[in-house]
Amino acid sequence: MVNSRNKGAQVEREFAALARELAGLRLVRNLEQSRSGGHDLNGLPGWAIEVKARAERPGPVELEQMWEQSVAQAARASARPVLVVKVNRRGWICYVDAHDMRPECFPRGLSLASLEPCAFFRLARFLEGAA
Repeated sequence: MVNSRNKGAQVEREFAALARELAGLRLVRNLEQSRSGGHDLNGLPGWAIEVKARAERPGPVELEQMWEQSVAQAARASARPVLVVKVNRRGWICYVDAHDMRPECFPRGLSLASLEPCAFFRLARFLEGAA
């Protein structure tokens, strides 16, 4: 039987390692997440990172539920939400609010954009520099 807490911690560490490898970022697990219902990783200013692992790419209903959790956690942290999903045998997908990429085109909360991790890290760095 798989311990979901250990599985979650492992996938969070994997994404933190990927962030270090691809972007030189030092993300750390939010050890208060269980107690306070917060996001999973700290260390990327302005972003609340929620990490999930799935056997298959999430369908629309599951994605909406995961996104709602990400948005709620980001609101508590006064940050932008990012939902990171590791799909078995397919890799990582980062979901962000399309408004964070093109606010002039997309109202907040209207559309999700899916990005490869490298593209997400570029977006985060760009927005950090623009702030």
